[in-house]
Amino acid sequence: MFILFSFCAPKKKIEIAPQVVEYRTKEKEADILLKKGSYACLKEAFQIYHDLLSEPQTQEQTKEKLIKTGLLLTLREKELGIQKNKYLDQPSDLIKGSPSLSEFSLYLEVVNSILKENKGATQDEKAAFCNEAEEKNLENKIKKIENSDFSEERKARLIKKKRIQLKKTVLTKATFFYNAAAGYLKKRQKN
Repeated sequence: MFILFSFCAPKKKIEIAPQVVEYRTKEKEADILLKKGSYACLKEAFQIYHDLLSEPQTQEQTKEKLIKTGLLLTLREKELGIQKNKYLDQPSDLIKGSPSLSEFSLYLEVVNSILKENKGATQDEKAAFCNEAEEKNLENKIKKIENSDFSEERKARLIKKKRIQLKKTVLTKATFFYNAAAGYLKKRQKN
């Protein structure tokens, strides 16, 4: 009988350590910045992931995100004409030093081949960057509609239309970036 009633007893609350809560908060902030993708946001996200990497209990969870952010930052610097490449060193060391991260070595190779390329951007890259500008334009239009004096019904209809356009633009941009990366990889394999 006692066993039956023990299942009905209130459950104890699981307490989460303050360090874990702080880590998750910082990680979410960095994830949001990473998704924004601008140069300044990527730099800030990289710094947050770098700081989180110094805490032993969060190292494994943070390594992949730091690598991805570092590679993206390196490509963004190439796009902006910044020749420092200081964000490539740590991801490169992490990839080479950890067998569990070896899947990122291909991405590292692609980024390195892009950096060695002396020519300007390929047609696919240029098209992707044009789509990126269109993406920001559509996001701004959505914000303007949200803040407008239109009726709620009209706002909803216009926002839905712009979000569909935005999804198409994002997918097109991703396709162009993929094609550019595939072109670099194919060229690299020929050499």
